[in-house]
Amino acid sequence: MTRWCAAPVAAVLAMAGVVLAADPPAPQVFEGKLVPYTRLPDKALPTPVAAGDGLGVALVAADGKARAIAGPGAKGVILDAQLHDRPVRLFARVRPGTEALEVEKLQTVKDGRAYHVDYWCEKCQLAAAEPGKCKCCGADVELRELPVKTPAKK
Repeated sequence: MTRWCAAPVAAVLAMAGVVLAADPPAPQVFEGKLVPYTRLPDKALPTPVAAGDGLGVALVAADGKARAIAGPGAKGVILDAQLHDRPVRLFARVRPGTEALEVEKLQTVKDGRAYHVDYWCEKCQLAAAEPGKCKCCGADVELRELPVKTPAKK
């Protein structure tokens, strides 16, 4: 049975140009309102993201700073006009080299309380992650906001 020593193997991989990627940083929490670029004053437009990568919607924080929303995560939800101009909480990573946010999860906020967002088909009793048609019956799904459950205090 052959035994391998990790140090020489790592050295060979490094010399060959193989880089072992570290885990990406954990998402951060960002709060504000989703606002389409078309409704932002020119001076408030976020730093541009790579061509074709921005979704045309920014997260505008309470201090007025606008951050571009980029990447495929939560795309359908971000583009849902029902959620524009409402307080939201985004769980996102900052795209390296930009201030654009790559969204993993979105919550709405009402009276200081967070809500999970999904889209519900009453007929089929099915939830979907994005607005549109029910995957089962083809009917339109409706925005649904469910309170985030907080752990019981001990």
